[in-house]
Amino acid sequence: RAMHSLSNQFRTHTVHKEYVALAYGTPHPLTGRIDTLIGRHLYNRKKMSVREPPKSRDPDRPPLTGGRPAITEYRVEESFPLASRIRLTIKTGRTHQIRVHLAHIGHPVIADSVYGGRRQSLRLQELLRTIGLLPPLPDGADPAAEAGLPLPITRQMLHAEVLGFLHPRQKQLVTFTSPLPADMQRLLEALRTRRAQASG
Repeated sequence: RAMHSLSNQFRTHTVHKEYVALAYGTPHPLTGRIDTLIGRHLYNRKKMSVREPPKSRDPDRPPLTGGRPAITEYRVEESFPLASRIRLTIKTGRTHQIRVHLAHIGHPVIADSVYGGRRQSLRLQELLRTIGLLPPLPDGADPAAEAGLPLPITRQMLHAEVLGFLHPRQKQLVTFTSPLPADMQRLLEALRTRRAQASG
């Protein structure tokens, strides 16, 4: 009975889920709703992508097909010179939805090796050096040559913080929260310290 109730809540998208992401840059507006279709990437079948009319010289070209509706609501909670802390609520549950949506609006999740773009490794290095989590580059050093060095961050900065659903028997809302992992907390504190230094 419990499994049936929970499966139904997940299937009908009535489960409340909130995520926290540390992303590159700051989205504008600071609160918003991302409403797109998401489907399998055309060339990399291990990735997902937003399905929309391609940016081409043919404005009458029909949109790509095969996507499913995906809705993410976001709110910027803290803004820093190079990054932001964003709270996200998903209204649908598509594969990699948050990562795809943040990359789609130009603010990918920090250290996302799949959706962070071609310069993801160099961009991450630059951020970590700026906020003091990596030593400065020696004079004349090539950043690309150091792209393979071990980094203090080894995964995308995305965390499922809140999960709420109706208790299968009691029919009351129950909510569970999980604190930010240590690696995200460390990055967040470094960003705050850097912001304080810049403004002081």
